[in-house]
Amino acid sequence: MFRKNVETKKISEVNFEVLKRIISDNAKTEYGILHNFSKINSVDDFRENVDLSDYYGFEKYVNRMYNGEENVLTAYPVEIFVNTSGTTNKPKIIPVTRKSLSVCADACEKKKNDFIKKYRKENGKGSRLFVGLFCDDLDKPHEKCMLYTEIYYRYHYESGYLNFEEYVGGRELMFDKGTQDVFYAKLWSSLLDENVVLIESIYMYDVLQFLTYFENNYEKVIFDIKRGIIPEETKISDRVRKKLLSLPVDPKRLDFVERECKKGFDGICESIKKRWKTIFKCTNRRA
Repeated sequence: MFRKNVETKKISEVNFEVLKRIISDNAKTEYGILHNFSKINSVDDFRENVDLSDYYGFEKYVNRMYNGEENVLTAYPVEIFVNTSGTTNKPKIIPVTRKSLSVCADACEKKKNDFIKKYRKENGKGSRLFVGLFCDDLDKPHEKCMLYTEIYYRYHYESGYLNFEEYVGGRELMFDKGTQDVFYAKLWSSLLDENVVLIESIYMYDVLQFLTYFENNYEKVIFDIKRGIIPEETKISDRVRKKLLSLPVDPKRLDFVERECKKGFDGICESIKKRWKTIFKCTNRRA
């Protein structure tokens, strides 16, 4: 993340400054010694000493790190390993350091928290909707390999960023391993909350999937809410089922949502944002 907007005007220099810092920090690692990190002083030096590679060029190093070796690829202490889903080829494991978590996550989360605080101060209410996969139980020791979503939110929980009261459905609808129909639970809870001002996930793909699910299933979910019945075949845990059925229902709110949805879904987040009452105010464009 850029420290000042003016740095976008010298992006090449800023990027190389970051690269030099990483190279310097890791010059005495096995990989750094092998690739002459201590002698790299320019982009051309880097290109000459470090070949283009894919995951499989690093796999042997990652496997050694997974087995406990240090100072192999990075001098930074490894916090945990990401277990990829295997969308391309076989699943992979990626080492994650606390330093990288801090660099990638702290500023983003602080910005979102500052926005929520300011919005609540000005408007009284404001909710965050987390639409990604349910995370693990934060009170249990973490596994050696986890999905990045779980790592990210566990890190922020440990850092004191997570305020469950800000999230639609609270903790019960953020951390539950027994639920497969995640979007059903998320849509049910969010349709009942007219104060959603932030839609967030680790991956943009999750938001796109959720909005697609919203478009294709809002009538069914609204029908279930009005009946107060969650079909038995819905794959959610007893805890989540109980939480959803306990949420207060405003029939007028549901009628409003249904009318708005029937007007069409092209640009719905942006268009609904401008109306007097809202389904979602999608203020976090990047989410």
